[in-house]
Amino acid sequence: MSTANSNVELLAVLVDPDDADDGEYRFLVDGKHVKYVTIEPGVLPKDRTYGPELIPLLPAFPAGDWNEGRVRKDERTESLTFANLKKGQLPGIGNVWHGTKIDHLELKKVDGVRQTLHRVTHPDFDQPMLAKFAQFPWEIPYFAAETTSTAG
Repeated sequence: MSTANSNVELLAVLVDPDDADDGEYRFLVDGKHVKYVTIEPGVLPKDRTYGPELIPLLPAFPAGDWNEGRVRKDERTESLTFANLKKGQLPGIGNVWHGTKIDHLELKKVDGVRQTLHRVTHPDFDQPMLAKFAQFPWEIPYFAAETTSTAG
């Protein structure tokens, strides 16, 4: 069995059930690097959104300092390949109302409450807490609106 991508974990998926549009995927590589990967329609068999089935179908994740990439079929070989790798400036929440900042990779998920809301633990806190995670960069403005204080 190949060990390619044995260091890759699927974190989130957003796909078109008709496979007419690009699929969006978020992966964790080596337990510390979040990679956003767009997969072109028709490249993967339909309904391949479960990590253990999906990850072996992908080409080996390239080394290097990138956080956005695209998987497509090579026109010549018909094999899957990574293309358009880049280190993009990902959005973040700028209006932070609390001084405590925690790296999201330090949180341990205990269980899910909703798709983006999880009960988590962290070594700096005595009890579990709730954490809300944006799965894709385009969700950040919605999360920012939720955390912006309207008190004057």
